[in-house]
Amino acid sequence: MSAFRAWQIEAATALIVAINSATAELTIQRRHRAASVAAKSQDCRNHSLRITLGFAGITCASAALSDAAENNLAGRAPPMEVDRALNGLLERIGAH
Repeated sequence: MSAFRAWQIEAATALIVAINSATAELTIQRRHRAASVAAKSQDCRNHSLRITLGFAGITCASAALSDAAENNLAGRAPPMEVDRALNGLLERIGAH
């Protein structure tokens, strides 16, 4: 075998090793990117859910305050019920 042919085989082998290494690195990067995208997507869904549930909770607390105020004005509930309902609403707003 000529020296040139041996050099070609050695160069081709080195190139194959480099390509395999680059392919492995690219695969790792793609998996990492996919995991990152999935995590960001999950974070987005969690945030949307917190907003939705937070809004629903605030709406319920607001309705409870309205009911407590109406009951207080009608003489069916003491002022303390209005205070409790207002505190509940403020806690909901503060939590979100």
